This record gives sequence, structure tokens and C-alpha cells, in this order.
Amino acid sequence: MPANMTAPASPEELVAAATDQLARRFRQADRTELRRRVRASYDRLARIARITEHLPVLVEHEVADQLRREAARSAAGGPSGSVTDGRSAGLAL
Repeated sequence: MPANMTAPASPEELVAAATDQLARRFRQADRTELRRRVRASYDRLARIARITEHLPVLVEHEVADQLRREAARSAAGGPSGSVTDGRSAGLAL
């Protein structure tokens, strides 16, 4: 491996990094729930991915999309409680 390249992160490191990023965007979200969602998304996508280079970004986007969809349903009269990322309505977790 060239000196300017780092070794790929372990799955645990990728899950932790994506959880941290999502926790910054969805500040009121339960961190344990975020980690559970990130891990589930990572496990599912890792099983079918032929190229894993973009897996961290795909996982983060998938979980953020889930959270935004739930926020939209909540804003439309679903359960109360809210988590926002500054772009979406309340989110019930």
C-alpha cells in the first residue's frame, strides 16, 4: 500500500463514524437507536455490495433518509416527539 494511503477502516470504525455524523445532524436522536440503525444498514449493504468504497456514505444517507421520512410522517399527524436535523420536521423515535 502506498505511504500516503491509510488502511481501510474496520466495520466498527465505520459504524462509529457514521453514528457520530448522524448524531451531529439529528441532535435529539437517541444515540443507541442511531447506532442500531447504522449497524443494520451497514450489515445489509455490506452483504450485497460489490464495491465497498462508498459504503460509509451510502449507510449514512440511508439512515438519514429513514429519519427524515419518519419526521415527515410525524409532522403529518403521527406520534409526538421530535428530532430534527434543521431541514426536517419532528421525528418520533
